[in-house]
Amino acid sequence: MRTLIKGGLVLDPANRIQSVLNVLMEDGRIAAVTEAEPVADEVVDAAGRVVAPGFIDIHMHEDPLNEDGTLYRDEDKAIFNCMLRMGVTTAIGGQCGINVHAPSEYLEVIDREGAAVNVGMFAGHAFLREQAGHADKYSRVTEDELRAIENSAARELDGGCLGISFGIRYVPGIDAEELRRTAVPCRKDGKVIAAHIRDDAAQVVPAAREAVNCTRSGRIGVLATLATARSGAFEREIAAMAPDASVLSSGTAELVPLVEAGRIRRGDVVIETVAREYLAPLQEAGVDTLILGCTHY
Repeated sequence: MRTLIKGGLVLDPANRIQSVLNVLMEDGRIAAVTEAEPVADEVVDAAGRVVAPGFIDIHMHEDPLNEDGTLYRDEDKAIFNCMLRMGVTTAIGGQCGINVHAPSEYLEVIDREGAAVNVGMFAGHAFLREQAGHADKYSRVTEDELRAIENSAARELDGGCLGISFGIRYVPGIDAEELRRTAVPCRKDGKVIAAHIRDDAAQVVPAAREAVNCTRSGRIGVLATLATARSGAFEREIAAMAPDASVLSSGTAELVPLVEAGRIRRGDVVIETVAREYLAPLQEAGVDTLILGCTHY
């Protein structure tokens, strides 16, 4: 089956393409991007439209499963269907320490039933904490509860999760030991730790310390306001704690006004584009720990 997507504005940042071109698909794969008009079984007129690689949403919150354990599929409301309509083809859930269901089991449901987009999952620390029987987010866990969290984290990672997510700001009772031991299972296969730090501004020191304790590569990224980035506060504190660590700060001047204007909805092309521009240099530098140095973020 040959399909020609004709006359659309092709955007391909990786190959620095932004031109009106034709895209030829053969059996579901791109066969050519060309100014020519190859013969095809089906022609899609994309004039006035954008043709681009699917977007990757690295921070989303998945829908709960139905009562019978199946995937929620309301055409107009289900998150994966909404994302596909916005051009997202890969979405990463389980963020901020939150899961709506055991994440490895959630992935099994998706593998069994299929979803509108590709889905990856983090195992959320707050979810694992509650599963261990500790419902009070303001108090510390017991040793038995912490062992249960460790075991659950390892099991979820072995079950296909990409890493462990923390909402440190949202679980005031977490201490450094709980953070470290929950994150340790990520070492085995080099999986990711995604953490929203506890605080910023006057509390930058403890926030930076937690980031230093998390990083494996020694490369830490900071997204902050211009004033915070220019102050060098995070660089100074991290250098004092870990002289060999490197810090890459980005003064995100455009993010705060967008957030304050309410431009935070998934599918908002402006804020997604701006966020990608700020994150790209950090990804290229091999940053494995990211400090969100502003409460807006």
